[in-house]
Amino acid sequence: MKVEPLLYGDRKVYTVSAFNRGVASWVARLPSIWVEGEVTEFRRQQGWQSVFFTLKDSTDGACLSVSMPRGRFDGLRLDLLVEELFKRHVSLGCLH
Repeated sequence: MKVEPLLYGDRKVYTVSAFNRGVASWVARLPSIWVEGEVTEFRRQQGWQSVFFTLKDSTDGACLSVSMPRGRFDGLRLDLLVEELFKRHVSLGCLH
């Protein structure tokens, strides 16, 4: 599905949902992607359907915010306490 912008004069403006659909469509065309980094800012609450964390590259400080469905995260079987996740390096794959 093609994502169409709204036109404001000479500017093309995308809604947040249209932007997200466009990025998701682009990422889906890529081959499998693996990203490795240090887990920081881990947030998980009992009632939430997702977990949130940041992957940080310790060499230059680059960061990637991650949200993941809780079931998929639990399926990783990391078996770690939240405190143990901090400063832990992980590799995550984005499979299509």
